[in-house]
Amino acid sequence: MDDQSDAQHVKKPYTCITIEPTQKHTATVVWLHGLGGTGNSMLGPATILLDDTRGLEHVKFIFPTAHVMKVTGAKAFMNSWQDCFSFDYETREEDEQGFRVSASLIDDIIAREEREHSIPPNRVVIGGISQGSSTALYTALTSTRPLAGVFILAGYIPLRGKIKQLISRPPPLPPIFWGHGRLDDRLKIDFSLDTARTLASDLGVPFTEHVGRFSVPNIMPISTDGETRGSTEDTITLVGEDRGVAVLKQPSVHFVTYEQLGHWMNEVELLDLGAWFCALLPKDFE
Repeated sequence: MDDQSDAQHVKKPYTCITIEPTQKHTATVVWLHGLGGTGNSMLGPATILLDDTRGLEHVKFIFPTAHVMKVTGAKAFMNSWQDCFSFDYETREEDEQGFRVSASLIDDIIAREEREHSIPPNRVVIGGISQGSSTALYTALTSTRPLAGVFILAGYIPLRGKIKQLISRPPPLPPIFWGHGRLDDRLKIDFSLDTARTLASDLGVPFTEHVGRFSVPNIMPISTDGETRGSTEDTITLVGEDRGVAVLKQPSVHFVTYEQLGHWMNEVELLDLGAWFCALLPKDFE
């Protein structure tokens, strides 16, 4: 399969759409779609996140679109970050060359942000949904750039038997937010939870499971209407001088499960993700 993979991977830059910051640009999020999607398909969820979250006015959002290629498991041509030889996520062979090519092109986007907009890698978060999240994680593990964080939504670990070999640079690794629906029928919750624990173990970082909401002591998301969402006991908002977010900036895997969510995103998850963005990419930084 390597020869087939080499032949079909296009190494030209991805086409991207953006949501520009409304204040001075000091941070960037690169958000990757799932198999068969486009950058445009991520605009809806991102708009919900931005409508519900205060404190991201300085952040640019970039949505690349993967190239069209033949997807072996689907027996069809579609936008894909790499080939999917089958959809048996637990046992399938993976397109390692495809991961390398897509990671290189995403790394070029990160480099361009620094070169053209003076946004250093530690002010960039990358992530996505499903295949896009797996591609983002591979990019973060193999890049020599110290990224601010990685988010995984309804995702899976790329080449999970080779995680330790993939890491291209010494610690610290970026913190990871992993959101997953308990009703996901493509990537079962038990499989995803087990692999997330294994990922944390392989990376040598703490693992924390959150059920129902993303909850960290002294941290609470706040919406644009000024109301905190969820329990307010022993919490402060992410808005203000003291964000209380040092724990989130440490290398770690935070795995959050959502009860009424399948293989997609919902507003609760997006609100949690927005709070995590605020913590990792504060407007005021040194």
